[in-house]
Amino acid sequence: MISAPATGAYLTPGERYAVDAGYDGTGAVFAVDPDGTEHLLSYNGLDASSNLFSESTGIAITPGGGLDVINAGSPSVVGVNPSTGKQTLISSNSMPVNSSSQLFGHPQGVAVATGGTIYVADSALDTHGGVISVNPSSGKETKVSSNSMPVNASSADYSSPQDVTVAPG
Repeated sequence: MISAPATGAYLTPGERYAVDAGYDGTGAVFAVDPDGTEHLLSYNGLDASSNLFSESTGIAITPGGGLDVINAGSPSVVGVNPSTGKQTLISSNSMPVNSSSQLFGHPQGVAVATGGTIYVADSALDTHGGVISVNPSSGKETKVSSNSMPVNASSADYSSPQDVTVAPG
């Protein structure tokens, strides 16, 4: 049963997924049938390598049909294979590629562009939040927008962004 779905994502009619931050205290991904039946797809303990969820708060479908899940508890992006439920770390502050620029503070929402670039809404980036892009191949985090950027010096409107979306195309 889904206890507190954070957000949902859709691939094609009939293929629906939800992330649940409260499942077993760490999070889980559920597949949801058109009639509403829930199927536990991925969770910590699924197999020896699937222990990457920690307060999962967002989910997006990649152009290749995979799932990207946001963890707020241990700030990271985790890939999930929708056929097997296997979890793979895509990006985190602890990865060597991000050692000089650890941007994740409290990631909340996620979107994936047609080309595969991952965009993350982070409510704690530079104190008031912003948007971070993630290279899906290397895991490198790059600041896209925040109040601290000179271009936003006169507006500084972010206070705690929770989600992000990318227009198709």
